[in-house]
Amino acid sequence: MLIKWINDEKTTDYKKALYIYYYLNINFSKLKKEDVYNYYFKFENLFSKHNNLKKFKTIKGMLLNMLGVKIETELPELSLKYYNDGLSIALEVNYKRLIQIIYSNMAILYESLNSNLSEYYNKKVLEISEEIGDYQTYNRVLINIANSKLYKGEIKEFFEIINKAEKYSKINNDFNSYILVNDIKNYYFLYAKDYYNLDSNIRKMEDYIKDKPFLKNNVDEVNDNIYVLKAMFEKDKSFFENKKYKEFILKNEFLINFYNIVFENNEKIIYDSWLFFKNNPLIYFKEELINVVSEKMANYSFNDEYEKWAIELIKEFKDKKLSLALLYEGLGYFYNVKREKFKSLKYLRKAQKIYDDLMMKNKFEEINQYLMREFNIPTFIYEENYSLEYKSDRYYYHNLVLRIKSYEKINNLIIDLLKSDSPKYLVNKIGEHLRDILPIDEILIRIITNDYEVEYNFNFKDENELKKDQFLIKPLKLSYISDYKDYKYYIYLANSNIELSQKEAAEILDNIIIIEEVLYSILDKITHYEHSILDPLTGAYTRRYMENKLKELYGLYERYNFDFSVILIDLDDFKKVNDEHGHQKGDEVLVELVKSLKKHLRDFDMVCRYGGEEFLIILPNTNLDDAEKIAQRLLKEINKDLFENTEMNITCSMGISSISNIIKEPKLKLLIKMADEALYKAKNNGRIELKFYEGSIIYVAGLALP
Repeated sequence: MLIKWINDEKTTDYKKALYIYYYLNINFSKLKKEDVYNYYFKFENLFSKHNNLKKFKTIKGMLLNMLGVKIETELPELSLKYYNDGLSIALEVNYKRLIQIIYSNMAILYESLNSNLSEYYNKKVLEISEEIGDYQTYNRVLINIANSKLYKGEIKEFFEIINKAEKYSKINNDFNSYILVNDIKNYYFLYAKDYYNLDSNIRKMEDYIKDKPFLKNNVDEVNDNIYVLKAMFEKDKSFFENKKYKEFILKNEFLINFYNIVFENNEKIIYDSWLFFKNNPLIYFKEELINVVSEKMANYSFNDEYEKWAIELIKEFKDKKLSLALLYEGLGYFYNVKREKFKSLKYLRKAQKIYDDLMMKNKFEEINQYLMREFNIPTFIYEENYSLEYKSDRYYYHNLVLRIKSYEKINNLIIDLLKSDSPKYLVNKIGEHLRDILPIDEILIRIITNDYEVEYNFNFKDENELKKDQFLIKPLKLSYISDYKDYKYYIYLANSNIELSQKEAAEILDNIIIIEEVLYSILDKITHYEHSILDPLTGAYTRRYMENKLKELYGLYERYNFDFSVILIDLDDFKKVNDEHGHQKGDEVLVELVKSLKKHLRDFDMVCRYGGEEFLIILPNTNLDDAEKIAQRLLKEINKDLFENTEMNITCSMGISSISNIIKEPKLKLLIKMADEALYKAKNNGRIELKFYEGSIIYVAGLALP
């Protein structure tokens, strides 16, 4: 009936607009993305005739919000654009309810993109919910905040907020929020492998809906999702012999690809399913996947590619302790298969310590059993650091004091090391620190780069000990090699006369993990310092920095489809400046050029010295057309600034290209190549102010002052 009214010529434009909204709202989950767009375009035709009327603007804002929801898993960047456009309209017409809904959707999307902006938008939703008295939405934001607390490892706050949200759900008869609250609790119990409390919580949900049959489908779907994930975690393929659960995962592309990686044996199928996760901008199930399948993935030909992805995710999830624990544990199993023993031990122990903080005792003990089985290491002690009742006995207090003193020593070491850029000083200080805090009578720390080799050696003689990773406690022996692009370092510690106790093994391992990370961080700092990121003459970024930044932006483009462009700029007839006025004048011109570029660019744009008188400007989050506008503005301003500061009438030419317009591979190399070709065409086009479009590039030439 609604479609009939929408297409009826007798229906007024406003009623047609309303009917379009009603139709999309009622059928939203069933409609394909293309169908939603078709009806939106129908509305746009109506809106073009009434775009000054508030009631039409309001409907447009609601429809833009719908578009954002429909495409957020597939095109999150475009989804954010629709949300922002809808938000602008909602703010203009002062429609509080729509503002609240869009803020809420943006908070959820930013959370899925692992962005801290989710916290900002959650706070905005809370403010508006209180203002308009909408406590159901207020409660759902509490749930979002609780979920964030869980992943950040703030467990006490997580339980306080999630229990508060559950209480409000019951008071307000907010059934959907009640289900969501307990779904999040189920995830906690699942990750903790606390299956007793998981089953108990599921039974509680089923009891809750006994007199609410209208909620059965929702609760069944939530619980089925947990059952499926549990089967994935336990690698229980027989579970999916149940047709119900096989059909359940077939409806969800994340779950079916997860299933393929866990249970399939064909490398091509596994690789294709892994690429689905690798290339997806959303973070759904990525850390869970690495936790479950890394041991298996270490055996395939693409394991290096997989390892790099996992390491990148660690950087991406650096503020989320639960995610890090899942990632660390998975990498620990991965490196053990690859026979990189210390790396395996390091990541497993890091995961174990976080599980301790998260009060996930079963996970802590699971890693204990693995370490005993694979490394013959005594079990570590589960300490429950975040127990809701503070321990006050003398034993706990004594150990806490010892730990604080140990951390103080390490903290003082780090402060000392940060003051120096000398690799020799670095190895000497770390070597002395290890001898001071550990019962060792042999030690070697060696750093090798293309430019130098330094070491700290105390009683070390046998080079064969460095050929493999090892960690033994009877007697004590640890050997570790870390090989990076710019440097390699070796750590060897031993004492053939002692056997470690359980407590001593834990303390030594934890200290070595911290020291190894300090060594890596300081070496990275020194390496970057030595290479330098700024050109000493002009103050532009170096070409090395430029290449690293372009790789970083290309990673964002691959993951999130965030566009970026480059402008390659060259001074016209610069050779004449050097020949007629000398190289000192030429240097002055280059310095003033960079000053002018920085003056007229945005704060986040980057000016890099590409070579000689050529400079490359990196424009993040900028498409080809916007980059062309920036280039046109720069042409005029540069010419004025150079004339004013050097008294020389100098023009320049530019070539522009954008990553989203590059079709062939390798895209990053072609990005520079096409900008260079565009620059060459600009040079040959003469010094008149014109812009030229040719395929996916733009080239422009400057206009000299009269």
